[in-house]
Amino acid sequence: MYVQLSVPGKLFISGEWSILEVGNKGLVAAVNKRAHVLIEKNNEKKFIFHAKNLGINERATLSSGKILFDNPDSESAKVLSFAKSAVEACLKYFKTLPPMTITTWSDDFNFVINNQTRKLGFGSSAAVVVGIVAGIFRLMEESITDPKSLERIFKVSVAAHFLAQGKVGSGFDIAASTYGGLIVYSRFDPSWLLSEMLSGDFTGLVDSKWPALSIQSLNYPPQLKLLIAWSGESASTGDLIKNFNKWRAGDPSQAKIYLSEIANVASKAIQSLKKNDQSAFLDAIRFNRHLLSELGIVSGVKIETEALKKLADIAEVHGAAGKLSGAGGGDCGIALTYDDKVKSSIYSDWKSANIHPIDADISIDGILSGA
Repeated sequence: MYVQLSVPGKLFISGEWSILEVGNKGLVAAVNKRAHVLIEKNNEKKFIFHAKNLGINERATLSSGKILFDNPDSESAKVLSFAKSAVEACLKYFKTLPPMTITTWSDDFNFVINNQTRKLGFGSSAAVVVGIVAGIFRLMEESITDPKSLERIFKVSVAAHFLAQGKVGSGFDIAASTYGGLIVYSRFDPSWLLSEMLSGDFTGLVDSKWPALSIQSLNYPPQLKLLIAWSGESASTGDLIKNFNKWRAGDPSQAKIYLSEIANVASKAIQSLKKNDQSAFLDAIRFNRHLLSELGIVSGVKIETEALKKLADIAEVHGAAGKLSGAGGGDCGIALTYDDKVKSSIYSDWKSANIHPIDADISIDGILSGA
């Protein structure tokens, strides 16, 4: 038996950084750049991992609930840490798993420029985790479409991703990859989650209600045009968060002010989108951009880079709203407009400024069976 499926990447529309605080809302979207997963049972008594676009092929055994690579010190084994964590989380949930071969490929998440491959920042690690977890659920003859099953897939994936990246992260990228479309997201309480994970009842944890967690799907207005571009430089989200947390620990009151303001403007963006108040929505996105820029200056963290500033400025010149997407420091930025004629002008000016438009859009679909 084999299972093949794909899951979308993510973009943050409004509420970056403030989403790290429990109770704050963020507006996030799935994008139609997809990670693909093929899982099949094997007779080799091994767990075999192929990462096709990375040229990785590693074998592992299962021992005491842990995946043990045959070559644990290899660079490939380190790269597979998220895939490893996804399988281990599924093992905690299902209690037993058959030997399997897991093949992943996520070429859509990369961008080739000057013969160099760069990551776009669409959340490939989160997408691969969701893909592996959903694939194992299907392999174990569980549904991957009904609401309760999707919730379980989300929670198992969050636990896997949370542990693999050092017990940090809000889980918004996991939500986008699981559910697709446009989502209003409020994170879980990370302290509670860690405490519950240490308690040992993982299946009970997955089936329980998580404090503060909220995932609400929004209708995507067809008139709204989303433009995406790569800034020309890659970001290290982990380093950005580490530097930000260092600043926040030294100046918690200032950090609280900015994070509260970003949360407020994200709420305004969400409400105006629900009401289809186009002018108010674009104003909220512009103000969100302004607050993120200020936060970078005050914290000393390079959030809005020169390239991301240029990207957003070009969008605003044409009457659109532009901003970085995600933690900043590079990767992608976005522009939002309701005027179809503005799109080509922005794309043209971005290209002239050495900013690279990406052919991508909102993905209404989350997990999809098949290629």
